[in-house]
Amino acid sequence: MTLPSPGERVLPRPSLVAVLGLMAGQGLARGLALGNVALAIAVFAGLVLTNAALRGRADWRGGLMALLFAGAGLVQGAFLENSAQTSRGAVARLEAHPSDPIVVRGTVAGDPRVRGEDSLRLWLAPGALVFRGEAAEVLATPVPLFLRLGDRGADRLANLAPGDRIEARGAMVPVGQGDSFDEWLDSQGAALWVKARYWEVQPGERTLWDRYRLATRRWADGMEALFHANTSHETAAVLSAISLGRTGQLSDSQREAFSRSGLLHLFAVSGLHAGIVAGLTVWLATFLGLGPRRRAWLVVIAMVLFCSVTGFRPSVMRASLLAIVFVGQPLLGRSVDPLGALASVALLLMLANPRAMWQVDFQMTFLAAGALLMAAPGAIALRERLGPKVGWSRWGGFLIGGLQVAWVSLWIQLALAPILVGVFGRVSLIAPLSNVVAAPCLPFLLGGAFVAGLLDGVWAEGAGGLVWLTGYVAEALAGIAGVLSAAPFAAVEADRDLPGWAMGLFYLALLAGRWVRLRPRFTPFDGLGSAALGGAVAAGLLVFTQTLRPPEPMLRVTFLDVGQGDAILLQASSGETMLVDAGPPRGPDLARELAELGVRRLDVLVLTHADADHIGGAEELLMAFPVDRVVVGSGLAETETWLGLNRVFAYLEKPVLQAQRGTAFTLGNEVRVRVLHPIPEFTEAGDDRNDASIVLRVEAGAVAFLLTGDAEAEAEREMLAALDPGDLHCDVLKAGHHGSDSSSSMPFLMACQPRWAVISCGRQNRYGHPHMAVLARMAEVNAAVLRTDKDGSISFTTDGRSVVAERQRPAAAGLAR
Repeated sequence: MTLPSPGERVLPRPSLVAVLGLMAGQGLARGLALGNVALAIAVFAGLVLTNAALRGRADWRGGLMALLFAGAGLVQGAFLENSAQTSRGAVARLEAHPSDPIVVRGTVAGDPRVRGEDSLRLWLAPGALVFRGEAAEVLATPVPLFLRLGDRGADRLANLAPGDRIEARGAMVPVGQGDSFDEWLDSQGAALWVKARYWEVQPGERTLWDRYRLATRRWADGMEALFHANTSHETAAVLSAISLGRTGQLSDSQREAFSRSGLLHLFAVSGLHAGIVAGLTVWLATFLGLGPRRRAWLVVIAMVLFCSVTGFRPSVMRASLLAIVFVGQPLLGRSVDPLGALASVALLLMLANPRAMWQVDFQMTFLAAGALLMAAPGAIALRERLGPKVGWSRWGGFLIGGLQVAWVSLWIQLALAPILVGVFGRVSLIAPLSNVVAAPCLPFLLGGAFVAGLLDGVWAEGAGGLVWLTGYVAEALAGIAGVLSAAPFAAVEADRDLPGWAMGLFYLALLAGRWVRLRPRFTPFDGLGSAALGGAVAAGLLVFTQTLRPPEPMLRVTFLDVGQGDAILLQASSGETMLVDAGPPRGPDLARELAELGVRRLDVLVLTHADADHIGGAEELLMAFPVDRVVVGSGLAETETWLGLNRVFAYLEKPVLQAQRGTAFTLGNEVRVRVLHPIPEFTEAGDDRNDASIVLRVEAGAVAFLLTGDAEAEAEREMLAALDPGDLHCDVLKAGHHGSDSSSSMPFLMACQPRWAVISCGRQNRYGHPHMAVLARMAEVNAAVLRTDKDGSISFTTDGRSVVAERQRPAAAGLAR
């Protein structure tokens, strides 16, 4: 490849027409969609005028392209808002029957996608019919449907294709404003998702395109099976994620290592992968002696196959179209402007997919591609300046190539930083180094995986051997991610809620650093320092905005007012949720109350013991609300309520974990939950003694909550004798047995030293809870007492250092301590 001379313009100015038009159009559409007309017009006018200033004259093409992008964005926004309002109204009517399962009938609209080892996701086309109780609705937006695979389901769903009819029964989860998954569903125009347990499929009429898509998906399934047959589960998961974009089988530790090391983008099959596939295809065509036109056609075929196998994701389609455009220049008979081509592909995809502009993956893939093109002149400058100094030997080439990869990676990381912060709450600082080390592995991984997939049908032994060798490269890459992610400076956590002005100034600083590069007398050496300065200013601005904002709460604990019973909701800042007990059977609609608190699913449901005032509401909750796992004590009494709940567990195929002292788990990365009680001696009798209740210690930073269920004096004495004093010391204590005199003994309270004590009890209950002696003992240890019968639901919010309490029915002020 011939390098451009120092005087050659690498980024021609006409490309600014497309790029600034894209930005102006997005700004105008977003501002109008948010109701901020002044901001929209200011952004639009400012970018169009900037384009005219850089061009040296007014340019109608920039304004026209900006209007095209803005029009596309406004049409998309109107489409999404109209369909979302219609579907949310339907969901509200369906929610009026919370105890009934939901039945969905519709047509499959997209390729099914496996998520994990036991679940599958697919889309139903608009017009899906949904029943719940007496309500029947036709949804205006696509409905994501989650199927739980059993022994009888996996084989039948392997042939599922767009156009097939499906009927499923399960639990409905409305889309809210909770975690990033909810935000992604909302960007897709979905108003709910359904966790289905039973389903029936009726094949529809399949077009030639449907049969082709089914064939390519089967090929991808065969590749994944080949990976698992010849490598370990962990290695096969990495191979599937990198080559096929199937991330469902990755473990949490693998995701964390690749995220902190800045290599998580390797799992989002995109431009880097498409570029490598195109490069390998060009190398093969050159090796076979094909001419430019045949070489271009071979790349077109390879890119279409690559898109098909990986599921036609927006990032893959963008990268594949760009690869086809650049490699296919001999077919076009003209040269292609990189940034102009990028903006044109963006407009094409926006028109093809009415939801594209509002999706995070669309924004990230085009930002990354734009950053790559903007960083290209600096990479060329590094090569031309350092080449004569280090020489053109093999090692000199490796050094220059590594610096180029680091430079490009740094620019991509900077361009994506605000979105990475907004979506993941984290930015990797070690990403440039990680990508330099990991970059050589990717061609071997992709080449080995796809060649093995092609060989599998004709030479199974050779395909297996190639996967076995490729697995060693995948293990090496995973090892690199693990080592680099362990560095204390590998990544920084950040507040996800970035202010709009900060994001605007951030990208303005990046563009300002590139402006010198786009002057008429541009050379690859011009503006190298200004580009670095612009990036540094942008990064500093991002850090500065983080220091202006208060720390994000780690945990919110809400003691729900359910009458004479217990129900405690824990919400971690990372989105994980846990409910401790579910209140009495005739208590309030717990599922509705959770939904009002922004909860759409429960990661953990803890049932402390078998009394009806703690588990009575669990059956209805499980039938109406998605719960991932249930934790119970080691032995529970065979009460009628508990036996009925066990039948629900069996019906829903719900995994149940029996916990005792020593059991521990986490909510997100910051909240630790430990079981302090019971021990086997308290559960072997098999009765429903209160002293067999689960006692939980919840730690968020330096703040601790002690949730004691109905534990009484005997259990308290055992914990005092067996546990370290620090295990009982807490900031907030949930008083045992609703404030009964049989609990909250003085020695126990002295060990706990709580700042707050919460008593969950019903108004004017017949048990006389809380007992006056208990209130006196709490006053003696200087604990502020809050009661659900007087204060309503009570919430505590902590950032790991301090705690703030809120009551539903405020009484005295000064709750923060």
